[in-house]
Amino acid sequence: MAQLTDIPLELIIQILNNLDFRSILLCRQLNRLFKDIVDTDAYLQYKIELAVAGMEDGPPSSATPSERLQLLREHRKAWNEMRFNSSEDIPMSAGGVWELFGGVLAQGIPPKGMSFNQLPSKLRGIESKAWALHDLGVKIRDFGMDPASDLLVLVVKPPPESTTFSIHLRSMATGKPHPAASHAILEHTVDGLRFSFTIQPSGDYLGVFFESAEEEIDSELVVWNWKTGKVEMVLALEAHCPFAFLTDRHVILSLVREHDEHESEVVLAVADFKSASPEKVHCGDVEFTCEFQYPALRHDAQVLAVTLRADPSPGWVPHHLSTPFNKDRNERLLVITLWAQIRLGEHNHVQPLLHFVPSSTILRYLGQRTEGELPSITVPWEKWGPSGSRMLESLPRHSPTWVCYVHGMTFVRHSPIDKLPRKLVQILDFNQVAVKRALADPLFSLGEVICEPTRVSLQLFQGDVTTSLPFQLKTVTLPPWREFGSPMVSEDSIVMVYSEIGRRYRVLTF
Repeated sequence: MAQLTDIPLELIIQILNNLDFRSILLCRQLNRLFKDIVDTDAYLQYKIELAVAGMEDGPPSSATPSERLQLLREHRKAWNEMRFNSSEDIPMSAGGVWELFGGVLAQGIPPKGMSFNQLPSKLRGIESKAWALHDLGVKIRDFGMDPASDLLVLVVKPPPESTTFSIHLRSMATGKPHPAASHAILEHTVDGLRFSFTIQPSGDYLGVFFESAEEEIDSELVVWNWKTGKVEMVLALEAHCPFAFLTDRHVILSLVREHDEHESEVVLAVADFKSASPEKVHCGDVEFTCEFQYPALRHDAQVLAVTLRADPSPGWVPHHLSTPFNKDRNERLLVITLWAQIRLGEHNHVQPLLHFVPSSTILRYLGQRTEGELPSITVPWEKWGPSGSRMLESLPRHSPTWVCYVHGMTFVRHSPIDKLPRKLVQILDFNQVAVKRALADPLFSLGEVICEPTRVSLQLFQGDVTTSLPFQLKTVTLPPWREFGSPMVSEDSIVMVYSEIGRRYRVLTF
């Protein structure tokens, strides 16, 4: 009878090369032969280390698996030890608009220009680059970008009394109309005059949230295919409703529903924009694909605002063809911030509450529904929240402005100990593969592994809320510069914001 050991070694390695990392680890446990093969083959080790680092393999190149593995280990070690390869100061412009996405920091230059700084990485072979578009020909109200698509999205200030906003699709490199866009300008008409914007590209799609500053005027979320100009979905909402792309056909929204003067609820709602109507539909009339309930709120509690952040988008692709590895797009951390008004004695107190949700927690339930065949799924908090997420109280200084505090499964913030100087930064890593590796071997740990449940006792929910998703925590002391305002994070850098004295961004790069 034939045995596994009778198979030629070259064929075994070829079979293992086509497996995912979990299957490789299972095969490693079969016997000593398979253990030795997995432990000594550079490509198999590389696939395992990619998962531990929260990365995916880069484009084909002349770099061998051994060379990529070595670079990946150096990259992970640099992050774990907070060992920066370079530091650069970028002046903060007076334009008032900025964005950090895809490893590029962009800023508005008054009156009609933009500047761009590509953040470098010695370990991933990305060079520092700076360029500017001094006259784009329009007054920029807000903007978004996707360096992978060379896409610059400009929301243009409309003429006085006009309620139609023009959205220009330009090239980041030239400032000219984007060659892949069938329509260089998209237009959307709203009911009011005073709006702010959230702009998120994801692959071929573009989402723009028009947030009304007038209570009697609805806000609107519009999703386009920016290449064809087709409107995929227009969703009218009564209140602020942050969103993020979840997949190549779904967006996730954080909703605060007011049922009456004394009762409201918080839910995460997933909408399929590719099966939605291109005509405007009110949020209350939409059957969402899935809804994820939060714990019941106290009757006297008030949620003043909600933010939702995730980076990169699921449609993002690396724009550097030479990078050996890139952030994994299949697992991202959703960071929801609830700004709650809490009554303490005779005074009201605003308390931000951070909620960390891996995208896999949501996608697990999304896969249970067949589009168009089953009704929407409502998931009670008890099923998804306690073990599939983590809630943490935050300091009031948690920034609603400098919101690029998450990338992949990593979140950065000030140390929550308010008496400590603002030179202390905490790194929270929710990559569950890395957590398991750190528990098995502390030498691979970013820092402390937090497995103990967290109990939130704010006067926001009707009872205490306990969550237990494990994560790694590292507190680092930055070099002795003056205190900074807010920390931000990208794929290869931590960016310190100095928004008061000496206005600038300090980029610490791995």
